[in-house]
Amino acid sequence: MFLKDNIPFEELIKKSVSALSYEDQIMYARLAAEAAREKGHLTNEMLANFSEGVSHLKFKKNYEGALKNFTWILSQIENKSDNVALTNDNATEIIVNSFHGWVQSAAEIPSISDMDIYSFFYAADHFIEKTGLVEHKPHILHERSIALIEFCRFDEALLVAEEALALKRMNEDSPGCDLDHYLEIYSEVLSYHGRHPDALEVASEYIEKSEEANAWSLRGWLHFQLGNYDDAIDDLNEAIFIEEDADCYKKRAMASAMLGDSGEAIKDLKNAGRKKKRDIEISLWLAGISNKFGHLHRLEETENFHFNLVKFYLGEIDEDELLRLANTAPSEKKLKEYLCASHTFMGLLKECPNNKREAERNYKLSLNTDCIWFLEYDWSKAKLIQLG
Repeated sequence: MFLKDNIPFEELIKKSVSALSYEDQIMYARLAAEAAREKGHLTNEMLANFSEGVSHLKFKKNYEGALKNFTWILSQIENKSDNVALTNDNATEIIVNSFHGWVQSAAEIPSISDMDIYSFFYAADHFIEKTGLVEHKPHILHERSIALIEFCRFDEALLVAEEALALKRMNEDSPGCDLDHYLEIYSEVLSYHGRHPDALEVASEYIEKSEEANAWSLRGWLHFQLGNYDDAIDDLNEAIFIEEDADCYKKRAMASAMLGDSGEAIKDLKNAGRKKKRDIEISLWLAGISNKFGHLHRLEETENFHFNLVKFYLGEIDEDELLRLANTAPSEKKLKEYLCASHTFMGLLKECPNNKREAERNYKLSLNTDCIWFLEYDWSKAKLIQLG
């Protein structure tokens, strides 16, 4: 038995599971991990369990707490000494999982700095170099490309995703996820650069390599972005045949609406709503395309910004108030998303009384956000072409 802050080690372990709040569980788990490290008992299993536990902080939206603890986990791996009984394979698995959680947490913190972002990247590189585990480099680069996309660093993401894919092709048996996931991310980031023909080619290879509905959904949406709505529907049909996913129904509805088939669009949005009951965004698309708003009254108010759009559609707030609320976004990325969504749904609403000029004005304002990763952005871009 040994002590950490005057608490027996066995008690720390027990409290890391039995404490009343996730925050307290994490605190005790970290104390236990620190105590174990001091005595040479910090094992890969303990650190992996701690990493999994920290994820609960992220789920509870304690992003700063999660970020702090994920960073600590990485530091234990990077500064590994004889007192830390970590195997290289398990350490790499932990670093990848912690990296993913770190990115998701950091993306929600407005004050996160470029230095914070890159310090983690450099630490991952240093870990690979120090251990000589070059076979893990494709997976680390793949995770980095996902992070760069999350932080809207699309130029860097393209270069990293391209390198990750090239390395994975050279050794498809390397640790980490399968080749199809590399193809998915590379296709996605190519589309952000407007290279849709290249993205389609990679997405087609993704379909060949994968049995997932997401492969067909990705290529279907690329067809939508190119204005090939019939092809989009064909691919989304395949996706829905594999898995009746709400987002696939929503995308197919948007393609049908672009072809003027509001009946099919409404039917698909209702199917999407059955898969994700009382989903605010699906409900908004249904209201905008059907020009019927009764179902919006059944939605429960949440902190989700899109509920302000529900209030706008129901006439409870006006356009000025909606935009004022959008401008209270906690980060620049969220501000872009809020404004993009606001102007897209305002444009959709203006189309109903055939107010083409106001619809076009709002769709243009939606595109001015450069929110290229957003479905609403793609809709606004397609609508401007159609209305033009």
